[in-house]
Parts: sequence; structure tokens; C-alpha cells
Amino acid sequence: MAGYAIRRFLLFFPTILLVSIIVFTLLQLAPGDAADIIGQDASPAKVQAIREQLHLNDPIPVQYLRWVGSLLRGDLGKSLFSGRPVITDVLYRLPTTFELGIMSMVFTAVIGSTIGIISAAKPEGLADQVLRTFAVLGLSLPVFWIGAIVLVVPALKFGYSPPAYYEGLLSDPYTNLRILVPAAMVLALSGIGRISRLMRATMLDVMSQDYMRTARAKGLKETTVLFRHGLRNGLIPVVTLLGLEVPFLFGGSVIVEQIFHIPGMGNYLYDAINKRDIYVAMDMNMFIATIVLMSSLTVDLTYGLIDPRMRTR
Repeated sequence: MAGYAIRRFLLFFPTILLVSIIVFTLLQLAPGDAADIIGQDASPAKVQAIREQLHLNDPIPVQYLRWVGSLLRGDLGKSLFSGRPVITDVLYRLPTTFELGIMSMVFTAVIGSTIGIISAAKPEGLADQVLRTFAVLGLSLPVFWIGAIVLVVPALKFGYSPPAYYEGLLSDPYTNLRILVPAAMVLALSGIGRISRLMRATMLDVMSQDYMRTARAKGLKETTVLFRHGLRNGLIPVVTLLGLEVPFLFGGSVIVEQIFHIPGMGNYLYDAINKRDIYVAMDMNMFIATIVLMSSLTVDLTYGLIDPRMRTR
């Protein structure tokens, strides 16, 4: 197990390097740059001067190596627009996105697993059909549409809408939760659909195994058989899928934070890409890539803890 963990960790570095090259190249291929936006009302000569000042005329490999060199020194650089250090903005916005992501992951795991277990307990029953329909809707409906409905319908029907301003959890917990709970639910809906469908299929397979029939033959209650003997084995593929939910959460947070006006990392990345603030966009992409890779490694190691057979391999 230790050797496997070391090999997986060593793969982290070439993977993150490849991701950085691809993302930097794609950002450079996008039309326009920060100078065009900063000097949108200026003369072409002024725009060219801004471009020279920001070193945007340098060859792409030179710009990439300059960014990598700063990153290796622990310097995330400064925003081309605000002039503030990127690390300052990241430290301000990171707790917000972290809270949103954790809340969404909890909703995904708890609600998705619960729906899957209830559906598997009485397959093809009324509850199973209703919950499966809910799961399919969660998978099918786009996040931006669900977010808009969550904002518009309560406002029109009940005169209620989440606060238009954000407050931190410690400064104003009530306002914070009024914003983040609906946002986290919107972000979690597609994950709930995936987890519930996988949990249902896995539990149906587990409950047909011989050891489950043996447990029932001993006279154990159905709830005991389901949760004590079936749930642990049913959780193995679900844990893997939960780890794969991390990229969806970060991708969805870009949209959800825009809809609910949440000043998080997704909002920061969206603004950076729109303004062609290339170094901010690169730093944010590398942060997200690092989190995704680390979550993948964590899932692989957790898999071994849940399933003893993996440790022997």
C-alpha cells in the first residue's frame, strides 16, 4: 500500500506540469489580451505601450517560464488589473469556496446515498420510481437554469430571495447560510443524481450476494442486514465517485457563484478569464488542478481502507 501511494504521488508532478502547459497555451490562443481591455478606449499606440509594459509581447515560452519561475519561488504574482498580489485575493476568497464546496459535498454524499438506499430497499416501488425520476432530473437540468429558478420562483411566489450581499460565516452566520445553503443545493443536484443511481445499483448487487442471504437466514432484521452488512460494501464505488465529484464542484462553482453573487474562487476565475488576466487565471487553474489530483489520490488510498482486498494487492 505504501509503495502504491508513493508511485501515485510521484505521478502528481508530471501531471501538473502537463496541465499547466495545456492551460497556458489555451489562454494564449484566446482572442485579445489584458492590454486590449485595459486600454479599450485608448489609441492603438497606447494599447501597444500597455502591452509592452505588461510583457505581453514576449514569446509564449518566455511568458510561461517567467510564470513558472515565480511560482517555484512561492510568488503567485499580481493581478494585471488590480495590482494586488494574487495570494491576497486567494486567501480572502478561499474560505468562501471551501465552505460552499464542503456543504455541497455533504449534501451530495448524504442525500445521494440515502436516496440510493431507499430506492434499493424496495426496487420498482413507488418511492423508487419517484426518487429515480428526481435523480434523472438532477442529472439533466443545467446548473445555471436550476440556479435561476431557485432565485426567481421564490421571489415571485413568496416574495423571498437570498440576501444580495455576502457575509462570512463567523461575522453573520444567518445571512451566510441563507446564501450558501441554496447555492450548495443547486451545486449538489447533479452529484446527488449520480451518487443515488450508483448507490442503488451497487446496493441491489450487494443484496443479492450469498452473505446477505445468510444474514437474513440468521433472523437479523432487514435494517441490520441492509446497513451493517450491505452498506459498507455498497459504499466502495460510491467513495470513488465522490472523489470524482471534485472537478464538477469546482466547475459548477464558477456558475453558481456568479448567480448568487458569492465572492469565491470561481467568481475570481471567471473575472480573470473575461479580463484576460492570464496570471490570475493560471494560478486559479493550478490550484484547482492540485485539489483535484490530491482528491483523486485520497480516494485511491481510502479505497484501500474500506476494501481490505485492495491492501493485499
